[in-house]
Amino acid sequence: MVLDKSVTIIVSEKEYKLCFPIRELFEAEKHLQSKNLLTTLAKQAQEPPSLGDLYWMFFYAVQGGRNNMNDQQIEQLWDDAIDELTLPVIAKNVYEVIGKSGVFGKKIQAAPTA
Repeated sequence: MVLDKSVTIIVSEKEYKLCFPIRELFEAEKHLQSKNLLTTLAKQAQEPPSLGDLYWMFFYAVQGGRNNMNDQQIEQLWDDAIDELTLPVIAKNVYEVIGKSGVFGKKIQAAPTA
């Protein structure tokens, strides 16, 4: 069984992996308005995330996906993803990859095998 902790998005006909190794979660948390990932996630049940919080979670998920992109390229990917995927879809993918990170336990689904 192979555990896949990533989510793949397609933007401009190219695949990008989103992933949250623990280091990227820590870095993302520093940029959140609340400075607390758990608080931010709990609030999202009542209200959508701030644009800034969503951006920084997306930014570090792209970095964690090892897409070999610099800051400016990730910013351009963000702009393109908003145009092509919309903010609700970006948020869904970011929250999915946080869930797959394992930080909340081992409730990770196995990736399909060939």
